[in-house]
Amino acid sequence: MTLVDPRDIVFAESVQRSCRICCRGGVQYVTPVTLTELENRLAGGRFMRVHRSFIINLEFVSEIAMLYAKNYCVKMKGYEKTPLPVGRTQIRRLKEIFRI
Repeated sequence: MTLVDPRDIVFAESVQRSCRICCRGGVQYVTPVTLTELENRLAGGRFMRVHRSFIINLEFVSEIAMLYAKNYCVKMKGYEKTPLPVGRTQIRRLKEIFRI
């Protein structure tokens, strides 16, 4: 069992019925915890569920980009080559947070 400091989590991705947690320095963990359970554990911090499959740490956002037809993605520090989708219902909140 590995304990992970939430401040080191860059993002988490739902993978079937488990989560892949991506941390600083490219370190990744797979856990049997669902994304919803992880979201509840991280509630109240700087985390946001931007898509049904992704939770991000807002401290690590390096770019918010429009893809096409009002679809957006975020790029995370240390994971810039892996753009994460932002759900249409979440983009307004994300823009408010970053005052875009």
